[in-house]
Amino acid sequence: MDDFTEDEQVQRARILAVEDDRVIQEMLRFSLDEECDLDIRESAEDGLAAFELTPSDLVLMDIGLPGVDGYQACQELRLLSDVPVIFVSGRENLEDRLRAFDAGGNDFIVKPFDPPILLRKVQLALQQRKEKAQLSVEKDSLQRTAMGFLTDVAQSRVLLDFLRNSMDCEDYEALAKNLLVTTADYGLDCQVCIRFPGGRAIATPSGRPSALEESVLEQTSTLGRVFRFRQRLVVNFDRVTILVNALPEDPVDAGRIQDNLVILAEGADAIAETIGMRKESAQRAQTIQFASKEAYAAIEALRDAYQRQQGETQTLLRGLTDGVENTYYALGLSESQEERISNTVRGHAEEILKLFELSDEFDRQFAAILASLAPERSLGSPS
Repeated sequence: MDDFTEDEQVQRARILAVEDDRVIQEMLRFSLDEECDLDIRESAEDGLAAFELTPSDLVLMDIGLPGVDGYQACQELRLLSDVPVIFVSGRENLEDRLRAFDAGGNDFIVKPFDPPILLRKVQLALQQRKEKAQLSVEKDSLQRTAMGFLTDVAQSRVLLDFLRNSMDCEDYEALAKNLLVTTADYGLDCQVCIRFPGGRAIATPSGRPSALEESVLEQTSTLGRVFRFRQRLVVNFDRVTILVNALPEDPVDAGRIQDNLVILAEGADAIAETIGMRKESAQRAQTIQFASKEAYAAIEALRDAYQRQQGETQTLLRGLTDGVENTYYALGLSESQEERISNTVRGHAEEILKLFELSDEFDRQFAAILASLAPERSLGSPS
């Protein structure tokens, strides 16, 4: 036994031996009893029943057994387990060896055997089984990792689709519906709420929310950023609440879903803020447009009044000059007096009329102001 390392030695493995020869039974005990828990049965039927009751780590199988032979017993055992089977038989021809391997055996040793050889074969078979089990664990781990990666990719795609479809949302109701569709793509039963100044938009799988659903969403919005109660999950941001009714039972899947919903809710919150800014900008643009229209109308009316006043003043000045000249006869003025008065009146009239020559500049300024306030150049149209 000193030739084997500690890892190579049998560490109290459970071994089932199906052997009806008493001499061989004693040889098996001599070879293996100190290294493992050995259970010897004298028939295939008894051995299979024992294995079903307490599965072993390895089976030593005789071929020539009473009743069911070793070949058939091995085939039946393969329906239960992939446990290593070493045939121990006095038959050493090639046909028996091939039949043993065809029945599902892993190795073959001829009776009478050398105990160290038997022990070594048992050790190698157990070591191979251990390595196979380890490979199976690693394979399962790799498969879970790969599936987790694929799941993460798929869930990231769902998130990107939500952001892409929601960036152009113009109202909170559309955003809430997109958010609900996205949670359904994750395979979740959810209610969602988008809060905004003066109201909220709620979306549920059943359509219009009930009074109870509205009450639950209102209460859960105060439970902090992330709140879990058994299989329920609440994710809150300033403007967004997502309520999950049933998380996956697998803790890894539940954690992955929670992480994705936090990102999803944060994105929805940012989009809700953008919608609010758009609405505020539209309202401001509408106010500015309304003010521009009023200013345009007021200045246009002022220009028209100025132009009317200009025309009326010119008419009055001409009338004044004509009226003064028409009174000369009644006043009995001399020709020189008439001429002097006329020159005085006309001189002052011309001075007044020269002031109206500035009206062209006023018209240009009025036109520039009106052009800047023209409705077609406003910042936007009312929504």
